Amino acid sequence: MTPIRLMLCSSAALALAGCGPKPIKVGLPPPPDEWLVCADAPARPDLAPLGAITLPDGARAYPKVQTDARDAVIARYIIDLRSAWGDCEGALARLRDYYAAGDR
Repeated sequence: MTPIRLMLCSSAALALAGCGPKPIKVGLPPPPDEWLVCADAPARPDLAPLGAITLPDGARAYPKVQTDARDAVIARYIIDLRSAWGDCEGALARLRDYYAAGDR
């Protein structure tokens, strides 16, 4: 090959190399479906009104047995509500980490 022909061939090769397919950046695949679902919030407890006792001085008092039973129902509801919130917060953190790892 003559030097001119060699120079033309190498120039053509360099020019054609720039015409090749460009890599396409694709995002992460969607996360698993179970990561997109949170636990349901608990149903609001059905609380009956407390039976008050009116004292001779006009103050109202509630029997301890009734208030303890009511407090136990409310405490269970608060624990279940916190648990549902924690499940959702954990799912969101998992998604945040998943997409943050894909940005690297």
